[in-house]
Amino acid sequence: MQATIEDARNATQASIANASNDVSTNNASMQTLVQASIANASNDVQASISKMNNSTQAATTKMVQSTQAAVQKMQLSTNVNLQNAAKTMDALMQDYRLTIQKYEISLAQYQADIQKEIAIYSNKMSRYQLELNINYTAWLEEQNDRIKKLPILNFLQIKLIIKDKKL
Repeated sequence: MQATIEDARNATQASIANASNDVSTNNASMQTLVQASIANASNDVQASISKMNNSTQAATTKMVQSTQAAVQKMQLSTNVNLQNAAKTMDALMQDYRLTIQKYEISLAQYQADIQKEIAIYSNKMSRYQLELNINYTAWLEEQNDRIKKLPILNFLQIKLIIKDKKL
């Protein structure tokens, strides 16, 4: 009977150890996946932002060169209408620069918002992992307490069991 109790105790402890290993493995795997997901999202956002910046700069450069050439051509002309058109073109150019500045501000805000969301998500994952570890520790302590409370047969109870088996 003592052997059966010990076997049950050992089996329970082995089950707890296996559950502990499973939770640790799952926790590490989940953390790796979350970190990879966050890294991928951050890389994608950075690549998109870089691509947008490059595209904007290329378009701006091309437009500035084209406009400057047109303005220079107009300024050389003695025709008053052409000079007025050049001034209008300068005004449009200034408007376009302001639009680009607004776009760059919006892009910077978007980047800040994405970084904020990533930080919030990372924080939530950290809290979830902490909560998971706390719950696991409580569960493990509960299981150990249950094992400790298993009845241990005293010598007289064992004698009675043996005596009953002999009859």
